[in-house]
Amino acid sequence: MTLTAELYLIDAPEQNAQAQIVLQVPQNGELVIHADKAIYCNAEPLEGSSLENAVDGSPLSAFITNGFGDATEIMFHLGGEVTFDHIIIQEQQVNGAYNIATAVVEISSDRSRWTEVAQLEGVGALQDIVLDDAVTATYVRFSFTKFTDDPIAVAELTVARGNVLGGSDPQTDLESIMAGCATNFSFTEGFTV
Repeated sequence: MTLTAELYLIDAPEQNAQAQIVLQVPQNGELVIHADKAIYCNAEPLEGSSLENAVDGSPLSAFITNGFGDATEIMFHLGGEVTFDHIIIQEQQVNGAYNIATAVVEISSDRSRWTEVAQLEGVGALQDIVLDDAVTATYVRFSFTKFTDDPIAVAELTVARGNVLGGSDPQTDLESIMAGCATNFSFTEGFTV
């Protein structure tokens, strides 16, 4: 879970800074995409980026395309038939904006016939897609189009069985997790996860 916070100094409230905090929260669901299962991507990474960044478990790293082409396709072999009911897509900003215009998730057992299981208009920081019914597949393909000629930055791609975000109410879950921390945290109506 990644939190973005705006921090203010008590003695100088006109000065502020933004920070991202990554919390490693125990997973309720079972994750099924791992870096060693990536088998195809039609986009070249920006220098210093790699496809593994999209499945390394950290939303602070990202697979960043080099910006060429209108669409990006990433396909994973899941290591055999896998059943899942959750899809999570996280995006990072490029040049101050989210650049994924559409996202389509498809599944296949043989890479010749594909079935669409989710479609989004834009991704933003995080999209948690709960499928109505669990699906079983050997391959999963993510296809993205973009708004501008800038690259896209895919922070994390996750398919899982069960809720991998820690519960049904992220705000309440976060408050209960933070209650066990030694540091004092406060929550406001404007706080989002």
